[in-house]
Amino acid sequence: MWGGAAVLGWIAGDILNTDAVVTHLSDGLDADAIELALELAGVAIVVAAGLIWRRAHGVALDRA
Repeated sequence: MWGGAAVLGWIAGDILNTDAVVTHLSDGLDADAIELALELAGVAIVVAAGLIWRRAHGVALDRA
């Protein structure tokens, strides 16, 4: 489940990379580095949100 969430975060970061505002703001910068940074940020945000949600609802990490 965590792997699937990470993949969704990766895809969200990739989609964000094609957004017109992000493309405009990143003009003149290394496009590959920006893309990788957004994809990794998407993974980190989604996985962190899942961990925070589980902790807030008292769900142990070793339970399915």
